[in-house]
Amino acid sequence: MANAFPRALASYSAVAAALLTATACSPPEATPAGNLTLVPASILTITAGSGDNISTGDSASYLSLAETCYQQGDWDAALDLLDQAASLDPGNPDIPFNRALVYAETGDLQAAVDELTYAIQLDQNYAPAYDRRGLINYQIRNLQQALDDYLMAVELGYENAGSFNNLGLICYEIGDYEAAVQYTTRAIALDPDIGLAYVNRGFAYERLGQYDEALSDFETGSILDSSLARAYFGIGLIHDQRGEADEAVSAYTLFLNASIVDDENTAFARDRILSLGGSLP
Repeated sequence: MANAFPRALASYSAVAAALLTATACSPPEATPAGNLTLVPASILTITAGSGDNISTGDSASYLSLAETCYQQGDWDAALDLLDQAASLDPGNPDIPFNRALVYAETGDLQAAVDELTYAIQLDQNYAPAYDRRGLINYQIRNLQQALDDYLMAVELGYENAGSFNNLGLICYEIGDYEAAVQYTTRAIALDPDIGLAYVNRGFAYERLGQYDEALSDFETGSILDSSLARAYFGIGLIHDQRGEADEAVSAYTLFLNASIVDDENTAFARDRILSLGGSLP
């Protein structure tokens, strides 16, 4: 199992996705691998200053020190220590894997992909590297490569709720809504409390015309995580399509109150509230 740095959910909170104008609803949101308690590899337990007595040839000590720097946000120092680890253990795929995590934090996503590709070259069965490369390929909009990477990680036995959620997202974006339902359902089976997966499955059900299932998922997602603004948008969308004006206005209003961005979705919600005879919040 790899020695990997932990990464917070906020690190990839800005994943962008194209707007689907047919219903004015943005596609579901990606869940970074490592979301909640899900981490793609084991985490070292270290203490600051643990490298005071580094022994020559001990790459693990450099990895441990690099994690300390990573946790402190000292990216340059982390990369330098990882380079020293690599000079002692050049065939260790954990080292480029961890370098990729650092590059991802600095925003150099192509460098992160390159490091993960190198980790895979060192170990073609390194499932966490495929999984993380899938996430980053999604971020840089290489959807087919992202899909291939996630599927390879699953084939190698690497499964977590965040990854299945992301597989569902990719399938949604390429128009395979049945597969999107399948993968988000697997995410929910692994973590029934992952509200985002319910919301994402709800949008897939909506596209399939299964409105009862969509509404149920949107409502469950909003209960599990009240900050998921798109859950309220989805609820409003279903009620709107059913001609249930009061319920639609109420849900769209909740969406506007919870939304932290002003985009096509918020504009759509405002327009629908006024068209349905409601008042803007």
